[in-house]
Amino acid sequence: MAYDFNVNEIFEMAIRIEKNGARFYRKAAENQSDESNRNMLEKLAIMEDHHKLTFEKMRQTLSDTEKAETVFDPDEESSQYLAAMADTHGGEGSPDAADALTGEESIDEIISQNEALQSYRNTFGILRSEEKKLAIKITHKASRLV
Repeated sequence: MAYDFNVNEIFEMAIRIEKNGARFYRKAAENQSDESNRNMLEKLAIMEDHHKLTFEKMRQTLSDTEKAETVFDPDEESSQYLAAMADTHGGEGSPDAADALTGEESIDEIISQNEALQSYRNTFGILRSEEKKLAIKITHKASRLV
């Protein structure tokens, strides 16, 4: 089955990645003995929460056309595929990243996990051409939030 995702589905994936990222930074903060590192990681978790809220608000403004299904999907496979893409894209947005934290990571190793913006940029290739402009706007807005 070929997938042609709409903007609504891309928001769904972005929201999931941000949720996973917040979990990653909170777990990393719990493992930090250095108070300033812990505070910084907690702030990053809050930033991920804000990104998620921003995407949720932007998603609410979509038209019915932008939410329209692009493929016949009676078994809801596209939703499962989106979840898998979000969870395996790598970096702090992957649930495996939080699960893999041992507490032995340096702050630099933790921070180097931030791959969310790159993932959004890579997602452009699976968007219909008329939706790429909106996706670019979203990415630029997200970049300014970081």
